[in-house]
Amino acid sequence: MKFQLLPGSRPILEKSAIFAKMRPDERHQVTTYFDTPDRLLNREKFSLRVRREEDRRVQTVKSESSHSGIAADRSEWEWEINQDEPDLSVFVKIAKLAALRPGIEGRLEPAFVTHIDRTTRRFQSEDGTVIEIAIDEGDIAASHGAEPVCELELELKAGAVGPMYGLAAQIQSLAPMWLLTQSKAARGWHLRDGTADRARKAVLPSLHRDLRPADALRVVLREALGHLIANIGPTLRDDAEGLHQLRAALRRIRAAIDLFKPLLDAPSVDDFSRRLGHVGRILGLARDWDVFCLETLPCATTALPLSVFDGLAEAASLERLVAHADVRATLRDPPFTALILDLTKWLETVVIPPVLVRGEKPADDRLGGLAPALLDRVQDKAIKRGRGFRHLSAEHLHDLRKAMKKLAFDGDCFSGLYDPASAGTYHELCGTVLKGLGNANDAVATQRLAKALLRRNPAGFASPVDALSHWTNHRRHKALDGIERTMKRFLNAPRFWHPEHRPPSPSTKLGVIHLTD
Repeated sequence: MKFQLLPGSRPILEKSAIFAKMRPDERHQVTTYFDTPDRLLNREKFSLRVRREEDRRVQTVKSESSHSGIAADRSEWEWEINQDEPDLSVFVKIAKLAALRPGIEGRLEPAFVTHIDRTTRRFQSEDGTVIEIAIDEGDIAASHGAEPVCELELELKAGAVGPMYGLAAQIQSLAPMWLLTQSKAARGWHLRDGTADRARKAVLPSLHRDLRPADALRVVLREALGHLIANIGPTLRDDAEGLHQLRAALRRIRAAIDLFKPLLDAPSVDDFSRRLGHVGRILGLARDWDVFCLETLPCATTALPLSVFDGLAEAASLERLVAHADVRATLRDPPFTALILDLTKWLETVVIPPVLVRGEKPADDRLGGLAPALLDRVQDKAIKRGRGFRHLSAEHLHDLRKAMKKLAFDGDCFSGLYDPASAGTYHELCGTVLKGLGNANDAVATQRLAKALLRRNPAGFASPVDALSHWTNHRRHKALDGIERTMKRFLNAPRFWHPEHRPPSPSTKLGVIHLTD
């Protein structure tokens, strides 16, 4: 796990009781990263470096990191060598690397260099978990410039990962820092040629029927947290798709917690829902401005060729910049990092006790037995909000859309437990409804944002805002008309998670499931 340290953070940490108990080891490291002119290693998601510490040379190859949860997980190979250039003869011992050798032999060149003063400490918990704490200060230098490095890294050396999250939370509470998702190699490539990590879409978690509920929740939330972490970097660079995916990841986290809510302790759920909701509102406003500026206005300009849209677009772009600045400040704010660490720490220790149905007999406490009741609760909420949807206010339609998004995500998560064809049909039905509701919601958001611009310039924006309002009203009604039949089908759709897809009997609904003391 990596954290960006703010100026002044290190002295605070050095004086803390946690750090005072550990002996520091200080080293100066000069590390050169190598690749071919066509970046073959980077394209194959590997990095190759030679690190120099006084007279010692260490060659390291790392695979691209993946995130299951907030910690990076990757393969790493290391050899001591006697030269400043890479020694490819050692690749013969690793099949993955041996396959790369013919393509890079004789073609390697330095790509960028890091100069780092590293201070490491070794932390050992009572249960034997060993964690290396490293503070790196220095710079990354490439052909097109350099940038400073000031970061803290926690690396699990032995034991379970849970204590590392607890230690991270303790350290983060002492001094300002935020989660750092880019490796030095990624930052080096960005300096060298502008290459940057792209936004990452979600991957469905892999669940099976015999999982305990707490383990199923961990699988789902770790994947959602990995999705979130992977998109922090692109979002900080004002990548609109990165923000879109980051917001989707946040919604998935909230949906997963809400799905298992009846089985969890209420105070934790309420606390996380409040804190996640606060971040979600900030991300949501920036996403609304992205859609307004990058999608809606260009489309409206084609349909309504009004020259005054230029002034409206300029004003909207400024609002978008402000909203993205708020997002960046939120992601770098200590409460956001504390939220993610608290959520991760809670996830490692969460306990779901045995479940009783009507307090009479133990229910099947595996995922396969509980999933239908969990999904019924989410579906019932969506159906309740969807009845008479053509007469719903914009606010209630938004509530319906949120309920449908949760249902779609939860259904996708559990789809692997059931017949793929039936689950696929249900997914398509939800997707069609969501697309129409999304278009209707975009129209409402457009009017809300346009009115905000109008308040800032009543005389100049009256004409384009009025035209935009009529145009979006038409689009909203068209979107709702387009899903009317599909919405009726959804309200009466068979539930793929029940035998023969029949609606559940009342006695199996989650409303009658209670936790034991």
